[in-house]
Amino acid sequence: MTSSVQALEQHLKDLHAVIYEEKKGSILNPTSIISDINDFCARLSKDEYSLASSLIFDEKEGLFAFVNKSLDSYASDKTMSLARKASFDFILNYIKQADSQIADYAVTIKKWSLNAFRRDESNVVKHAALQPIIRLIQQDYPQVTTQSFDIKNTFQILFREFSRGKPGAVVKGALLELLGIITEHFPGECHTQGNQLLEAYMDTLQTQSQKPNPEMQLIASSFKGLSYFLSQFGGSIEEGSDYIKPLYGYLCKALELVNATRHDASKCNIFDF
Repeated sequence: MTSSVQALEQHLKDLHAVIYEEKKGSILNPTSIISDINDFCARLSKDEYSLASSLIFDEKEGLFAFVNKSLDSYASDKTMSLARKASFDFILNYIKQADSQIADYAVTIKKWSLNAFRRDESNVVKHAALQPIIRLIQQDYPQVTTQSFDIKNTFQILFREFSRGKPGAVVKGALLELLGIITEHFPGECHTQGNQLLEAYMDTLQTQSQKPNPEMQLIASSFKGLSYFLSQFGGSIEEGSDYIKPLYGYLCKALELVNATRHDASKCNIFDF
């Protein structure tokens, strides 16, 4: 075991130690520990990813085990919420770094990311938990299949979460984007709910277009998700469709908003896809 991987193992032990009462409130900060884990993994060689992944995704002492324990014991604790967000931010970075070497853990990552998304009440954590799932599906790993990702049930869960109306705007946007990605990659599992999803995109864009202060990120995510959706279900919006005129209007409105905020970089990425 290399020194880097040994250090990773120690950091994971420290992270779990924070959960226990005797360590709670001590100098150990879970978010800082996760930052250290991220730094170490950024320096891993290709030969070290296999062992590192076995530690990171260990059922009892890995990162998801920490997330679950923190949800069980400190679901509302702000420090732990920040640590859970940092955990999913790290997982997303790790997927990008390890690329295909992470593929064997794709099902595990999806399972526990979705679990945390459903359990955590923090919108910040919910949004972060969806990002690894988005990345994994877009990578088209052989391990990501209709069966392994339980796509039909996953789609229904996510759409139900969106329809409940409880998530914040950023989470709603991530849900719309992910649902669109699922329809693009697994159209056969989503066709029965295609019209409902299209209505969700159109209703969201209509609602935002009528607001005095629309949520720019939600608009951007709606257009992203819609673009993924239309790659497989383009016939839903064809010449003569009832959707054409309102969609054109929403697009014009979005362009007006971009033009009005062109000097604000944080609001000008609506078409950054």
